[in-house]
Amino acid sequence: ASGLRSLRALFPVVQEAIFEVRRISMGLRPATLDDLGLLATLSWHCRTFQDIYADIAIEKQIEIQESEVPVKLRTAIYRIVQEALNNVAKHAKADRVVLGLRKTGSAIELIITDDGCGFDVDEVLKGDLGERGLGLAGMRQRCENSGGSLHIDSSSGTGTVIRAVWPG
Repeated sequence: ASGLRSLRALFPVVQEAIFEVRRISMGLRPATLDDLGLLATLSWHCRTFQDIYADIAIEKQIEIQESEVPVKLRTAIYRIVQEALNNVAKHAKADRVVLGLRKTGSAIELIITDDGCGFDVDEVLKGDLGERGLGLAGMRQRCENSGGSLHIDSSSGTGTVIRAVWPG
């Protein structure tokens, strides 16, 4: 019985290692972005995520056509989604994530919402930038470097909303 408990305790560690290897292997610009496009790559990433984290449901609300997403934004959008989902898996204790991508007027808007435990955004960003802080700062920098702005709304017990907007 104690051996079985030990194996069960290792299962989340193995899941996390698999997720990290897959995340790292995608590199800065996954080939699927060029081969299949952003929307297919996002769908693939969500399926892969749910294979590993079956207890976290992802609802995709994609209301944009591939041709409406400028090629120069595709990597930034993908990487922000990737990091946001990574944070959900590691920190949020969420049951549900909503991934929205749409065109509003001439702007492109990415919204990732989770129903997890939330956190104090200012505290995480001003702290010694642990893993989550680095991820949030990286998302913000990636968004700003591609001409957008990123807003993070969260507080303890309320879940998190990450909203990235690129003006048209």
